[in-house]
Parts: sequence; C-alpha cells; structure tokens
Amino acid sequence: MSANGIWNGSRWGNSNNREAARLSDTNARMSYSNQPEGGLLTMLVRPVTDSIREHAALPPLQKNIKRAASGTTMVSFCAYLALGTAGAWDKLPPLFLVGWAACTGFGLLWIAVGVHGSRGTVDIMGAFWAVVAGVGFGCLLVWRVYLPADWGVWGGSNSLGGFLLRGMYLSAMASSAMRCWCNLRGLFSALPSPIPKDMPRRRLVQAGDASEADTLRALRGGKANQVDLDDMDF
Repeated sequence: MSANGIWNGSRWGNSNNREAARLSDTNARMSYSNQPEGGLLTMLVRPVTDSIREHAALPPLQKNIKRAASGTTMVSFCAYLALGTAGAWDKLPPLFLVGWAACTGFGLLWIAVGVHGSRGTVDIMGAFWAVVAGVGFGCLLVWRVYLPADWGVWGGSNSLGGFLLRGMYLSAMASSAMRCWCNLRGLFSALPSPIPKDMPRRRLVQAGDASEADTLRALRGGKANQVDLDDMDF
C-alpha cells in the first residue's frame, strides 16, 4: 500500500472516530438532561414553575383570558366545597376556613382582572375549543368517571376522591364557559356609532406665534388657537 493510501485511510479512520465520539457525547448529554434533577420536591415544584414561566411568556390578552378562566376554576371549586360541607363548617379546622376564604378572594380578584383586560376579544377557534373542553368534562361527570372502587378512600363515586373529582369536573366546565365568553366578548360589544357627515369638523391649529401656554390650552380643549376648518380644502 502506498503512503498516500495509508495517510488517507488513517485520516478517514480518525474522522470516523471523532464523529462517533461527538455522537456519543451528544447522546450522553441528552440522557443526562432528560433525567430529573433533585429529589421528589423538585419533581413536584418543577411543573408549577414551568406553568408560571409559560404564563409570563403569554401575550397580555391571553394572560387575561387565562386569569379569568383560572379564577373561575378557583371560585367554582370553593363554592362547591362550601355547598358540599355546609353542615360541617363548625367541625372544620380554622386553617381550612382561612385557606378557603383566601382562595375565594384571590379567585374573585383574578376574575375581575382577567375580565377587565379581555374586553373586545374575538377568537372563534378559542371559543370552540373551550366549548369542546366543557362538553368533555360534562361527559365525564354524566358518565360517572371516577377512580377504581378498590382505591379505598379515593375510589368510587361516594368516596372523598369521588367528591373532589365531581368538584373538579364542575369547576372545569365553569372555567370553559368563562373562556368561551372571554373569546367571544367582541361579538356582543356595542359597535361605535358612525359620525354624522354634517357634524362640524374642528381642528386645533397651533399658530406660528402662539406661546407654549396657548398651545397647551388648545390641546386641552381651550378655545385658544381653535379654528373652524369646515370650509377649508386639504
């Protein structure tokens, strides 16, 4: 074999070795990144932090719709708990009552902020998928989809788990209704009335020798430097 053949073969072999090493390093990094960092607490907290990060990255309009829907979920579930435990409020610990009141108040605040910030919205597909989600949760409620009965206190329809699942289904249906309404608010808002053609048109014109005070007075609605331009051509 010639020297060029030996050189080319060794160069090709070194290139293959480098490529294999790079792929091995990439696979190792991917497998390491897919492994959960930390313990059980990190696995529980990470979905919450990811959800907060995703919410912060949303556009302002989508943020407000999500606020209104989430607030409706909280208030609906708190109302369900209040109705379901109406005869046992005196037996509940004070901490539970404080938490219930805090969640209800925060949910109402969330609804107020979200509804106020989502005025004039029209998103047909967003409303459609909200209706689909609401119908889906309604089907789960009607078909009595609960955890298996052999799960003890969490299984069956008459258990604690069944009670909480019913509340989750109803809260999700209320949240879907709120999301649908927020996405269709623009359809029900009153359209601005057209300006009559015979309405006098007035413009604020700053004169060349007007002082700063006169200009500010004119911009604020004063009569200084206010000229009728009905009969002027532009």
